[in-house]
Amino acid sequence: MTRSRARLCAAALAAALAVAAAPAAARAELAPDTSGVHDWRRPSTWLTAGLGIGSCGLGMNASLCHHWGMHVLAARVAGTTNIPTDIFGEENQLWSAGLLYGAGLFRPAYALWVGAGLGVSGGKHQPEVRFFEPDRTRHVDTGLSFPLELQAIAGIGKGRNLGISLWADLNSRESFGGVSLIGALAH
Repeated sequence: MTRSRARLCAAALAAALAVAAAPAAARAELAPDTSGVHDWRRPSTWLTAGLGIGSCGLGMNASLCHHWGMHVLAARVAGTTNIPTDIFGEENQLWSAGLLYGAGLFRPAYALWVGAGLGVSGGKHQPEVRFFEPDRTRHVDTGLSFPLELQAIAGIGKGRNLGISLWADLNSRESFGGVSLIGALAH
């Protein structure tokens, strides 16, 4: 046998062993986690709720998400409001509800995903009010909107996670957005 044939046989044998060992390595990579932190590599369903800063002042959002592979499907509600500081303060309340589809990066201790979708939004918006001016509150008609969201979540314990959510709602009437600190319960 020539040296080139011996090298070719050795390379083929090494490739065959690598292919045979690959499923075992993949199984070991997905072995049960004993650290107590949720393993985001497995298909997961999680519920989030967050509070933060929104376009009008206070921002809130909640979502029910499911991922498989790199795909994410989420139902999300979000809103922003202000807390009037005096009797003549402006009053703003904007909300949206939508279904989002996205893609993400899922590692053992953290998840990062971004999504977009279709939804409905509405509310009311009052421009800055000056003393002795009539009420100029206008209702924002309920209509079609395009919700967007980016979530970054890290495990802090069995099924308990903390993260940050950047969210927005684009529409032709009154677009808005916010950033929230979120808690997530995962299963």
